[in-house]
Amino acid sequence: HLGIDHGIQSHSQVATLCASLDLGDEYPRVWVLDSYVGGWATTEDDDAEGILSLLERNGIRWSDLDEVRGDRAHHGAPKRKSVAVKSNALLAKALQRHPRARAHGIEAPGKRMSRPIDGAKSGISNTAPAKDFGCTWLHRIMVRDLLVVRPTCADLVKAIPAYDGRQNTPESHHIDALRYALRNLIFTRAARGELAEVHV
Repeated sequence: HLGIDHGIQSHSQVATLCASLDLGDEYPRVWVLDSYVGGWATTEDDDAEGILSLLERNGIRWSDLDEVRGDRAHHGAPKRKSVAVKSNALLAKALQRHPRARAHGIEAPGKRMSRPIDGAKSGISNTAPAKDFGCTWLHRIMVRDLLVVRPTCADLVKAIPAYDGRQNTPESHHIDALRYALRNLIFTRAARGELAEVHV
């Protein structure tokens, strides 16, 4: 699973790579394998390079991914003298034109990617309590010792205890990318029913 949180400020573009194992119980075991954190003023081409390098150092090709989820488009902030825009569509085009795209099984520009970057905020995951529900789900797997975070994700290790639910904090980008990576595990059929009850 790959989750991508778009951002235009320093270290706010985060991609998190996870793996999961269905234990046949209510919750799976989840490993957070690695992450990419963009520096200041990265372009979509910089992010494409960072994400493919992230996959490569873990022996994974883009076509090996089961799920890729990205945040809503993040537009520039004119008041901060920024005209940058980050989006799933722009990142997908950058991945398709990347020199190593074919080695990752990524289709040529103009063709639909067989492993597209789907929106993380769609359907029930776009409802008001979805973020809190996702954080509660992460807490549940943590207290059950079902979440393993590799040392390569030191920023996430720091972010988990410091996260306070506010948006656009250094910690929130890591938590958001993790939630997006695990979206389909969080919002199972049973969870959708539970979330619907909360939403009423």
